[in-house]
Amino acid sequence: SRLFLLLGMADGPAMAYLNGWNGHNATYGCCLLCGLRGQHKPNGSHYYPAISALSDFPPNACKHSEPCNHPSISVNNLPAFLQTKYNSDLHAVMKAMNDAQYRRFRQNTGISKPSIFSAITHILGIPSCFTADLMHLGALNLTDLFF
Repeated sequence: SRLFLLLGMADGPAMAYLNGWNGHNATYGCCLLCGLRGQHKPNGSHYYPAISALSDFPPNACKHSEPCNHPSISVNNLPAFLQTKYNSDLHAVMKAMNDAQYRRFRQNTGISKPSIFSAITHILGIPSCFTADLMHLGALNLTDLFF
């Protein structure tokens, strides 16, 4: 008999330990590695996945080298995950020659290290075996709506 890993599940913050990604507050923090760049407040460090452009974001308010805001994205046109892109991004992160290069690759890919499940041969695939964080979805923004 063979052990087969079908799904790896955890809440958002814990998932970063399983899959080797940067976490939910990273530049590319989508738990499905869809490629959606997060947004943050001017000069803030925490990114948030947002598909709507920030309406009151001053164009020169942020001192980051990359834009801190992106145009609105339709939910029908969300970026798709590509296995080949994941493989090449992971390879780039692992081949970083110094700490500055590693930090740049990490921020630009959303990947910080190989998954702890990378050595398992009988697996659905990385990152396909990891699920979205549905644990918190039921209560998402309820306090904002009711109070």
